[in-house]
Amino acid sequence: MSRPLLYMHLDKLEKAEMVPGDLELTGDGKAMKYFELAPFELRVTAGTIADALGRDYGHDLDMEEDGR
Repeated sequence: MSRPLLYMHLDKLEKAEMVPGDLELTGDGKAMKYFELAPFELRVTAGTIADALGRDYGHDLDMEEDGR
């Protein structure tokens, strides 16, 4: 991955508050930006997977029970 592409994605993640960045000056006056991953929680359920796939999960279960 190229450096410009990396920083473009880091900028988007920072704006989404997923990776806060901290700009610091080094001893020789160079600006360095440090990023860290913000705390998050990921919950995946059958319903969220079905939603992501655009399906009606309950309908799919009914079809399985009916043998269709």
